[in-house]
Amino acid sequence: MIKNILTAVLLLAVSLLSFAQTSDEVVLLLNDIEERVTKFGYQVFSIEEFNFGIPGGKNWLIEWEGSRGQIYPFIYVVDVVSREIKFCEQMGLSEKGDVHPLAPHFESLPGRTVGRWVFQVGDFNGEGFDMMLDFNIGTGGPSVYISGYDPQTGEIRNYFGGTFDSKYDKGPPVRFIEYKGMQGFMLLRGTGYVVPGGEGWVPDPTPSWAGKWFFYTWDKEQRKFVEIEEVNEDGTEIERPVSDPVVTAEAAPVSEALPAAVPAHETANAETSPMPLWAWFAIIGGAVVVVGGVVVFVAKRKK
Repeated sequence: MIKNILTAVLLLAVSLLSFAQTSDEVVLLLNDIEERVTKFGYQVFSIEEFNFGIPGGKNWLIEWEGSRGQIYPFIYVVDVVSREIKFCEQMGLSEKGDVHPLAPHFESLPGRTVGRWVFQVGDFNGEGFDMMLDFNIGTGGPSVYISGYDPQTGEIRNYFGGTFDSKYDKGPPVRFIEYKGMQGFMLLRGTGYVVPGGEGWVPDPTPSWAGKWFFYTWDKEQRKFVEIEEVNEDGTEIERPVSDPVVTAEAAPVSEALPAAVPAHETANAETSPMPLWAWFAIIGGAVVVVGGVVVFVAKRKK
């Protein structure tokens, strides 16, 4: 009995130590056991604690700086007592640079700004756990990604990805707003980079959605951010006029179209329409002639 109690107390103490660890203890541990340090010579550029919802201990967002200045963000859960890494996965993209071109606008976004090559971390879907918003100015074109920990798979996954218009200079190309009672964000869509081809090359037509703002919100069933509709630059609904009905060949009057069967409702109306006046006169005249002939015939028989 006493042995069981001591075992339980020991396990509780170890668990508490996992959550009581400091950033310095985590860095010291990783410097000893992490291959990125021991084999490739990486250094911890920054370390911050967040709540990504990963079980097993504190969630640490660590930015590794490579030998050529690249920044690689990873999420860690470590046990400083048993000296083991319980969770490690890259989150976001690796970048290089001193100042992010969109850095002046990051203060207007929710969450906290992390590191030199700027990431924004915060609860973007309202479920209480942190996600990472990453602006990437890479070879594929200016893109924005939102990623986080998926408790269903136990892995990091992208919840949103799309290109944005990098020429916009009035603020960030992403704005978090409330729209029609829904929480989410609006994104200024862009086409990415256009690389000219060889002789005779003709660029593709610009998509209709390029240079326009679209609103996105969190879909709990699909567990991702989904597009709702285009919005104005100020985040208000676009007034869409009601279009006049278009008359097509199928909807045109029968008399103006090719011969076709008369619709059933027109046939029913024809059967119940009033009889013309001349028809009534013809029927009455005929009846008078018939009755007159019968009377003359009966009179002659009596004589």
